[in-house]
Amino acid sequence: MTHDVTWGDTPLCGEYGLIVEYGSISCPPPSPKLSIVRIPGGVDLDLTDALTGHASYELRTVSFALRYDGRGERTWQEVANDVTNLLHGAESDFELSWDPGFTYHGRASVTGVTFIAPRSCRISVEITAEPWKLRELHTETLSAAGGVTVECQSGRRPVHPLISCTWPVTVGWRGAEYVVPAGQTYRLADVTFSQGANRLWLCTYRWRTATWADVASVTWDDLAGIEWAKVVVGDDPDPSEGAPGNVSVTLQWEESYL
Repeated sequence: MTHDVTWGDTPLCGEYGLIVEYGSISCPPPSPKLSIVRIPGGVDLDLTDALTGHASYELRTVSFALRYDGRGERTWQEVANDVTNLLHGAESDFELSWDPGFTYHGRASVTGVTFIAPRSCRISVEITAEPWKLRELHTETLSAAGGVTVECQSGRRPVHPLISCTWPVTVGWRGAEYVVPAGQTYRLADVTFSQGANRLWLCTYRWRTATWADVASVTWDDLAGIEWAKVVVGDDPDPSEGAPGNVSVTLQWEESYL
């Protein structure tokens, strides 16, 4: 199988005529940051997840070797120089073909360039990467007039979603409600998505079934073609502030794994 590493927008093998050497790939999972309090003569205390409720992780190291076979028009020195200038000390998103569907982020180092007679070379690369790899950055925009439940698929990494709205929105999460003001993007610090489906209730404008008093000024022509059971009126906020039926709410969150 032919592998490749895409650094930013550049596929290294495809761009420079390289191959990833078989057996050179190393991409272990990150080590957890352990916090153990030693108790002489007693049971040690594990405080690893005491602060946040979940473990944190060290940076991970991704390493591999790229080989130039010397059969192209360029010399091995030219190829090695270009790859070194692109990677060494640079920070970027990157993708590994042997781990499809995930995006990593890290800083690269070229740890060695070795000449292989007669015209080839081996370029050794080590990337110090963040512990989490991104599967998808989810963005969902919807109307929440009258209230709507959104199911958000999240990964192993606990995340606080971002929310932006053009009208104040009430957020319902695990029995509690929070009101988010309009006009900016906020991080929902009290909402933490865990792995799997997370259900969030959003409401920009509450509706209720109309009574005769609510529609006293409405003519039958105004209601033509509308079933009475579907006639609703705004309950809050003050309708004089404008009709918010088409306002939008945007949620954004990362689905990341180890």
